Amino acid sequence: LTVVEGAPPFTIAPSAVPAHLSDFTAQGFTQYTGIFGIPVLATATVEYKKFLHAANVLAQYLDSDASGVVDNRLVVDTMLQQGAALLVTKDAAEAAAMSCMVP
Repeated sequence: LTVVEGAPPFTIAPSAVPAHLSDFTAQGFTQYTGIFGIPVLATATVEYKKFLHAANVLAQYLDSDASGVVDNRLVVDTMLQQGAALLVTKDAAEAAAMSCMVP
C-alpha cells in the first residue's frame, strides 16, 4: 500500500519492495510501504508492529491533521528530490553492519 494525498483515512501495510529499491533488498530490507511517495523500509528482523509505528509517525509528521493532504508540500517535494527514505532496523548493531547506513 502506498499512502497518497487526498485519500484519508488510510491503512498502512507492508508490501513487496519495488524493483527500483532492490539495493535495499540486497541489504536485508524486506518490508516496504510508501508514505506520500517516501519509501519506508524495514529489515525482516523488525517486528510488524514496530514497522507500522515508524510508518505512522512519518505519516503523522507529514500530515499532522490526518486530512490526507501533506501539511507542507515543500517538505515532501524536497524529501523526494533528495531521495529520502525511512530505514528501520532492529537495533543499532544491525544498522552498523549495513553498508548503506551512514554512521
